[in-house]
Amino acid sequence: MQAVGRPRQRLPRLPGHYQEWINACKGGPKPGSHFEHAAVLAEVVQLGNVAIRAGRHQPENGHPVKLLWDGVAGKVTNLPEANHYLQTEYRKGWETLL
Repeated sequence: MQAVGRPRQRLPRLPGHYQEWINACKGGPKPGSHFEHAAVLAEVVQLGNVAIRAGRHQPENGHPVKLLWDGVAGKVTNLPEANHYLQTEYRKGWETLL
């Protein structure tokens, strides 16, 4: 590294997650992790969990069954039993705390 030196800066340096959030709250630019990105990412990750928990395989080849997701309706359309994993049943007395 001493012989070559530091690489030239190509992207602007960011102030950090918390400062980006504060700047956005004050009317500045959207942070890199704004909700429009984070919500979609969270949905994809959770659908992966649903697919794993549903654990259905095609008998002829052993491959997992593809889940068909209706994002507007918020449900799996081709494997109704997978929708069971989209909600949590809370113990009596805890459901009102949400």
